[in-house]
Amino acid sequence: MEISSAVPAEVAHRIYQNANAWTEAQEAAYEAALESALKSLVDDLMTFGQYPYNAQSQRDRKADLAEWIADNMDGFDAALALAAHIKGDIEAAEDCDNRLRSMLMDHYRDSELVREIAREEA
Repeated sequence: MEISSAVPAEVAHRIYQNANAWTEAQEAAYEAALESALKSLVDDLMTFGQYPYNAQSQRDRKADLAEWIADNMDGFDAALALAAHIKGDIEAAEDCDNRLRSMLMDHYRDSELVREIAREEA
């Protein structure tokens, strides 16, 4: 019995798609790596004011919290956050920090910087 070597085009197309498609596990791992990279970036910004935390010069910085605040927050919100920290109002300072963290997460979530960090951490 002879087996034909010809594969129908539809079957060949499905084989090609499956060979190039990510598995659900690969997709989940990639999403976890992106989320970890985003958290790492925002944690460094909130803790050290820059990313990477050990950047020696402005040229080495890939993200700077002071610049981000100047470009993305209005002066009143920034002044309120600063005043809460200076006054020692822990509850107000935590609220400001949480709002800032959320804004940073939203801003950087789909960024090339997060994808770069995820590749470096992998």
